[in-house]
This record gives sequence, structure tokens and C-alpha cells, in this order.
Amino acid sequence: MKKQNFILFLIITSLISSCKFLSENEKNTAIDARNDTLFKGIHFGMIDSVFYNYCLKQNTKKQFAQGGQKNSSWITTKFISEGTNYELNFFPKFENKKISEMEAAIYYDFSLKNNEKYNPKQLLTNVLSYLKNEYNQSFRKVAKQNPFEEDRYVSAKNNRGITVWQEPIGNYINIHFVDLSVKKVAK
Repeated sequence: MKKQNFILFLIITSLISSCKFLSENEKNTAIDARNDTLFKGIHFGMIDSVFYNYCLKQNTKKQFAQGGQKNSSWITTKFISEGTNYELNFFPKFENKKISEMEAAIYYDFSLKNNEKYNPKQLLTNVLSYLKNEYNQSFRKVAKQNPFEEDRYVSAKNNRGITVWQEPIGNYINIHFVDLSVKKVAK
């Protein structure tokens, strides 16, 4: 009986050890594989001074401008996806002087504003499709928690997390990019 208990103990210990090894190996793989790309040449980890200089250069090339529908102090740029013109309004959050999060909003180009084909529900579908193709990430719907919120769509791949939701008032889609590997410093 003691011999059987000892053998069972060894088997359980071996299983626990191998599970710990697999868990550590998965963590190391997740750390090694990074997805820092955001959009338009901007990426997680970009130093704040580099970001501001880059935006200034893009502004002189008329690629970026200040303003936009979501927040007039943010940066705005235009892009085309599947033949439709969009605007992207964005501004990063920095942790230790590096981009760790990006708040953004996508909406139809002003020229499409009164076209019935381009409605808010279609915009959400288009943005989710664009993000899935652009970042090779699938999104999962998280039902709204109260009547004043909208459903959220979430995705995480390696260190890049993306949350998407429709603005209840306004014709734009909010996007929150976050570098999941960054530890926030308490302020």
C-alpha cells in the first residue's frame, strides 16, 4: 500500500512539474512574440519625443492634422478600406515616456456623412472587418453591462489588446489599443 501511494505521489508530482514547465514556456513564448504595430508608422514602445516629431513630419506632408470628430485636440488622418473613405482620430497614452495605449475613433469621411448606405451599424461591421484583416485578430462580443453602454468587442494577441465599441451618441467607433505587457506605475 505504501509503495502504491509513493508511486501515485511521484506521478502527481511529475504531472504538476510538467504543467508548470508548459505554463512557463507559454509565458516565454508570449513575451517573445510581440505585436507592437498600431497604424500609420506608429507602434507600442515609441518614445514620446519620437512620436511628436513623427507626427510633425506627417503633418507637413499633409498626412496628419490636428482635430477630428472625437476630440479636436487629437490627431486625425484619413485612410481607405475596401473602397470606403474613413478618418481616424487618435492620441496615445504614455508609460515611462513610451506609447503603452492608444485611444482612437474611426468614422466615415465627411463626404459620406449624408449617404444612407453608410450608417452607424454598418460602420461597426466595417471597422471590425478592417481590424480583423489589418491585425490578424478575431474579436469576441462582450454584452453591455448596463443600458447606457454599448456592446464591446475584444481581442488579444500576444501583447496587443484591442477593445472596440460604438459611441452611443455620435457616428464613430471607439478603439482602445493597449500593450498588455506594460506594467502601469501607480501615480
